[in-house]
Amino acid sequence: MANEHTSRNSDSLMLTLFVTGLLLAVLVGYLFGMTQKSFVPPPGSMTQPLALTYNLPAGPMPEIAKVWPESQPLETHEQAGGEGWRNLISGNAMTGWDVTRGDFRVENGVLFSTQSERGARVETTDSFKDFELTAQVQVDKGRYAELHLHGYGQVFPMEFPDMGVWRELKVTSRGQEIAVTLGGDRLKIDRGDGDPKKEQGNIGFYVGKGSVLKLKDIRVRPL
Repeated sequence: MANEHTSRNSDSLMLTLFVTGLLLAVLVGYLFGMTQKSFVPPPGSMTQPLALTYNLPAGPMPEIAKVWPESQPLETHEQAGGEGWRNLISGNAMTGWDVTRGDFRVENGVLFSTQSERGARVETTDSFKDFELTAQVQVDKGRYAELHLHGYGQVFPMEFPDMGVWRELKVTSRGQEIAVTLGGDRLKIDRGDGDPKKEQGNIGFYVGKGSVLKLKDIRVRPL
């Protein structure tokens, strides 16, 4: 009798567990079905790329690169002698210039090198593309200097038959078309150490050893 009673209890337990499991399965299926019905993707959304939203700070969007430098405001018509012109020499400061060889200083609006056995070179900190430039250039204790454009991609030799005499330099650069004159004479172009096909870069000046290079009234404007 005891064995028969134990067997009946076991059967009842198994039946209870089976019914409970069945009910749980039905409940889970019902909940899953309700979840699927509540989410209906918009037409075509499954084939569209995921759009990400970023919280950007207020104000203008940052630029990856600047074609025309904005480190200083453009000069006014009265200041630079024409609309849109910008003066690259400011007072007695070397602001806007990097010395890559020798030594340069600014006094009374004149940028000049000191005598050096290695020569002297200076270039703008800003990069320029499609521009006009005018400047007064003088070489003392020598007769030769160089103009470097587009990050030393193009070199223009400048000869000075008369030492200590100011000569007007004019540059027009648009893409790979460059025209340079010194005292009204067209200058020939030589290849520098940089990329000759480059259309944007620094503006540099070089003078040989023992010579002194002087620059003033250096003005530039975008085309």
